[in-house]
Amino acid sequence: MKKTLKLLTLMLFVTIASCSKSAELGEPSSVALENISTTDAAAEAASDNTTEVKQNQDTAEEVTAPERMIVKQGSIRFETSNAQETRKNIATSIKKLNGYLSQDSSTVYGNQTEYTIEIRVPTKNFETLLEGVTATATKVDNKNISALDVTEEFIDVEARIKTKKEIEERYKELLKRANSIEDILKIESELGTLRADIESFEGRLKYLKSRVSLSTLSVTFYEKGESTTGFGYEISSAFGSGWENLLSFVIGIFYIWPFILIGTGLFFVIRRIRKRRKQNKIN
Repeated sequence: MKKTLKLLTLMLFVTIASCSKSAELGEPSSVALENISTTDAAAEAASDNTTEVKQNQDTAEEVTAPERMIVKQGSIRFETSNAQETRKNIATSIKKLNGYLSQDSSTVYGNQTEYTIEIRVPTKNFETLLEGVTATATKVDNKNISALDVTEEFIDVEARIKTKKEIEERYKELLKRANSIEDILKIESELGTLRADIESFEGRLKYLKSRVSLSTLSVTFYEKGESTTGFGYEISSAFGSGWENLLSFVIGIFYIWPFILIGTGLFFVIRRIRKRRKQNKIN
């Protein structure tokens, strides 16, 4: 019994000595390890949060709002006191604003002369052109200006072109590794379809860029002449028509002079024959 008690006392002493030694050497206890783990976890979480914020900032810098693609177009109709002068002023404005005429026509009906022109001008000069066009207008009948946002379609077409070209490159790689004629023909068929789609989308993209860079303005202006009503106008019109008819009659006579000459000769011959017959009856 005494031996057992001594043994337990010795073991307890060894244990206490070991703990004291561990504390002196600075070995971490379970509480310290737990605190270190918690601190590491917090530091790791803070690091993750910092990284995430930085990534979000980078993403925000990379994903910027796309430039708006706006198609401006319009039409205007007005009356002017001098159509020729108005057209000259418009042509001068177009030249100064680096634009050009895509359509030009004129019509005369009754007492009114009307011009219709279509102008293409850089979008930044559209408002300036509109002000210059209406500078000589005496009365604006109607004006219609519109702005169409094609940004979404523009981005969509660009994305489609990119995707189609990536697929095209993959097919080209497959074509290099194709062994059979059948595989080659199939791949070439797919490449042809892809190339047609790409060219179609590129054409649409080119058209959109043209519409965005150059605005279109359709201009119609007219000049009214003298009134077609009133006694004086009717007299002058009748005199002019009568003179034209007289000239037409005289010119017509010159066209048929051989028939007139023959007819006159026949008339005198027949008259002479009748006179002779009458004289013979009297005798």
